[in-house]
This record gives sequence, C-alpha cells and structure tokens, in this order.
Amino acid sequence: MNNVSIELIEVYHRQKYCIGILFKYDSQTIQKCRDAGAMWSRSHRCWLLENTVKNYYTLKSLLTGCGSLNESKLQAAHRDRMAGKILNRDFRLEVAGTPSDEAQKYLELFRQYLRTKAFTERTVDTYMGIIKAFLNYYRDRDPMQLDVRDYNAYCDQHVVKGGYSLSYHRQVSSALRKFYENFKTGKMEIEKIESPKNRFTLPTVLSRDEVTRLIQKSPNEKARMIVTLLYSTGLRVGELVELQWDQIQYDEGLIWVRRGKGKKDRQVPLSSKVAEQLNHYKKRFGQSTYVFEGQYGGPYTARSVNAYITAMAQAAQIKKKVSAHTLRHSFATHLLGGGTDLRYIQTLLGHSSSKTTEIYTHVSMRKLKELENPFDKLNL
Repeated sequence: MNNVSIELIEVYHRQKYCIGILFKYDSQTIQKCRDAGAMWSRSHRCWLLENTVKNYYTLKSLLTGCGSLNESKLQAAHRDRMAGKILNRDFRLEVAGTPSDEAQKYLELFRQYLRTKAFTERTVDTYMGIIKAFLNYYRDRDPMQLDVRDYNAYCDQHVVKGGYSLSYHRQVSSALRKFYENFKTGKMEIEKIESPKNRFTLPTVLSRDEVTRLIQKSPNEKARMIVTLLYSTGLRVGELVELQWDQIQYDEGLIWVRRGKGKKDRQVPLSSKVAEQLNHYKKRFGQSTYVFEGQYGGPYTARSVNAYITAMAQAAQIKKKVSAHTLRHSFATHLLGGGTDLRYIQTLLGHSSSKTTEIYTHVSMRKLKELENPFDKLNL
C-alpha cells in the first residue's frame, strides 16, 4: 500500500459540480484517476471528475489501496448543497405554475408599465418573476383584493422560511410597491409595504497580493482581461458584460459607461497599462461588438464572469468568497487607502449617494486598526 495522502473536495468547474482529487505527485494514483475518467485541471491544480453517484463509487473503488483517503470536505459540501436544493425546491413549488387568466392580464399590464418607465429588461424580468410568484401563491384570490396582511404573510411563510436572501426580500417589497402603484383600485396600502432593514456588513476586500495572484491564475486571455478591467475600473459586472468596443476611448484614456445603474452615463479612467493589454486583446477579439462576447454571440453573462472568478480564486488559494463585485470593492478601498478623495471615488463608482461610498471608510479603518502602534514598541 502506498503512503499517499488523498483528499477529495467539491469543485465547481465549467458550470458543473466536480470531485476534486488532491494528492502529492504519485504515478500510480495518477493512473487510477485517469482510469476513473478524471482530467487534470490547471486552473484548480487538481484532478477533476464530474460529481455523479456512478463516478463517486468508481473513483472510491479505484483509489482503494492507493493510500489514506479523506473525503470529509466532499461529503460536507455535498450535504450542504443537497439540503439547500431540497429547501429551495419545496418552496419554489408553492409559487410554480401558470397564473390564472386574470392574473395574466395584470402581469401583462405591469410589464407595459415597467417598460414605459424605461426600466432595463433585466429589472423588468426580475420584477415580473417576483410578481408572478406572489400572484401564484395566492392563485385562488383576486390580486386586487390582497392587502398588506397578505404581503406580510407571504414574506413570513414563503420568503423568510424559504431561506431567500435579504436582498431578494427587499426586491419583493420594491416590486409589489411598483405593481400596486400602477393599479390604484386595489386594497393594498402601498405605504405600509415595508422593506426589511439592511444589515450593516463590511464588504469583502482583496489585498493587492491577492488581486495579483487572482490575475496570475487566469486560465486564458479573456479571463485575465475580465479581472483586469473589473479591478482597474471598478465597473459593476452588468456594466462589464454590456461594454462595447466603441465605448473605449484610447486617445482620451477613458471608458464611457452607458446606462449604468439608475440609467446614468459616466466616465471612468483607463490606465495606459490596461489600455495596452486591452489593445492586445482587441487584436484577437475585436471583430465582435461586445468586448466580452458570449459563445453564441451577444454579451457574455454575469453568471459566467462570476464562475470564472470563483474558479480562479480557488486556484489562487484565496480563502475569501470572491465575486466580480469583490473586485469593485477592492478597487474603491485601495483608492481610498492611497489617498483618493471620497467624492472622486463616488463619481467613479457611479453612486448616487455619498452614504453608499462611505462604507469604504469603515473598511479602511479596519485596516488602520491592524497597524502596529508605536507605543507597543516602548520598553515599558
């Protein structure tokens, strides 16, 4: 029996859950991985096999005798994911299905209302999904006879118990206010539709070393350019995927952000170093309309961008939860730490209120508290 220590983990790779096989180099174990159908992943630095019941038992059978096998992390991750799926599935079934004919009429009128207000299609789809779920929950009731007590019951019995996020809960209240704002004949008292209070949490921020490691673990040129642009400009992921080549002004060193959050345009500076990398990238991908085009044309998806970044963070052995928005937070925090005025950061990020930007002062204070106090060096 070999003395190889083998650890199995769960890895999300190319939109699939995989078994990650970690061990120090051993030719016999490598051959067993190949026999199971596993492939070496340069980005994750381990062998990967799609996480199916058949593959799991095949792999365990082949690895028996190769050394000590630790699968506690794989089992824990799988248990958590399955528990989440079951909970989410049961609550989603409550609001699944086709709305009644009457509800369909209200939904179509609501869609028209949102479009006349010039909401983005993404916001329209989000609000429509929320209202459809709400009307399906009360599918045997007239939508115009529902009142704030029904809203509170829905939030308590479906949204909260269903384990939905605080941000989704806030979207529900916002969507319902908009819906009943358009239909003034109903019983719903709009002013009594309350949103849950925001919890104050500090954003996750990467150090400069972690950003460097993340970029270095880019599996390809597109992924590297995505991370580089996110960190160097502070763009939102939605703004990044909608970015087109004609928005980049190399001569002026600027990027035009069109119809950002709140349907506002703004400019962000493009560093000469990033412009040079972007120009090199353009020689290969510049024939498309979008800077980051999807496999079948059109813009790349935000989900794909975040999947890339999650995989790269794992490969870089960054223990924090990293997303595209983490790079936006890091951009702002590093600017503030470098002495940039908060008002300039507010403009760069496209924040309507300075209060939103002020969260980065709390992050910087946390860093200041980590500094070694000169008093501690006194021999007292």
